[in-house]
Amino acid sequence: MATTIYSDIIDPRVFSPYLQELTVEKSLLIRSGIVERNPLLDSFLDGGGHYIEMPKWQDLADGEANYSSTDPGQTADIESVTTVQENGIRLSRNKVFGSQDLVAAVAGSDPMDVIANRFADWWVRHDQNLMLAILNGLVLDDTGTDGADLINTVAVTGSVAGSANKFSAEALLDTFQILGDGKSNISAIAVHSFIHTQMQKQNLIDYSPDSEANIGFGTYMGKTLLVDDGLTVTAGNDGGGNSQPAYDTIAFAPGAFQLGFGNPRVPVETNREPLTGHGGGEEYIVTRREMVLHPVGFSVNITNADAAMGNTRQSLSNTEIAADNIYARVDADGSRNRAQRFCVLRSN
Repeated sequence: MATTIYSDIIDPRVFSPYLQELTVEKSLLIRSGIVERNPLLDSFLDGGGHYIEMPKWQDLADGEANYSSTDPGQTADIESVTTVQENGIRLSRNKVFGSQDLVAAVAGSDPMDVIANRFADWWVRHDQNLMLAILNGLVLDDTGTDGADLINTVAVTGSVAGSANKFSAEALLDTFQILGDGKSNISAIAVHSFIHTQMQKQNLIDYSPDSEANIGFGTYMGKTLLVDDGLTVTAGNDGGGNSQPAYDTIAFAPGAFQLGFGNPRVPVETNREPLTGHGGGEEYIVTRREMVLHPVGFSVNITNADAAMGNTRQSLSNTEIAADNIYARVDADGSRNRAQRFCVLRSN
């Protein structure tokens, strides 16, 4: 009897779009509104090159309107409408699973569905880790370049933390104020599990199952909660050997990140190596992605990104993206503007 191999049960033309749709469906980042699918980025990715140019209109300048007059000699003041350009970066990623990972899972089940779900779960975690890496770089850049004006730090790391240094609703509201009148747009909060526990102890988390904002972790002040221990934790020591870690809590406005997918030449591929395992053989399934995950209000520094990639690489790693010199604000004067869609509370 002939052996059934993965190439017999996986049709790439069906599997690839199904996998992408399943990944988007499972993504808590998309369901929370933090990440927004952007078809325009899809079309950009279908072209060539590492970088994506995204010119954007600036908001109209505030100020008084002209006063109408009956004097024909008076002319109206004309103000210009300006643009800024944000550069995004193409990320080429792939993941390979071998039969050892999958053979038991597909027994007695629909193989394509099982394999697609496993890959989708992996890509969901990948996207979350990628976003955290980008955020780490943005926060480091803000600290080093812009005076940490997106960060409200109440934490201490060199002395014993008091009540004023710990997470509180008051500290979070002060953090929202960083965005000025843009704070009304905040819709989601990402927290470390330690901070989530503090929120629970304050008995302010709403777990109403009928709430659209509750995607599994409840809501806080009506905002969607996400819990991820990949958020930045800054170690500390009070000099007596007592650690005082500081935790970053990040508040987001909708669409803080824009997500686009391209079309790899071969998005899904299967292969069999008959001699692997001393002749026992092994099968592989490869999924490939061309994608961009772009933080609104920031632009890739092409010179620094090129230097990080070098001459032999197709894409930046998460570690390289997390550096403080890959992204910078698009503001000409370095100040915050209405484009900023996140702020950070650092607390013990």
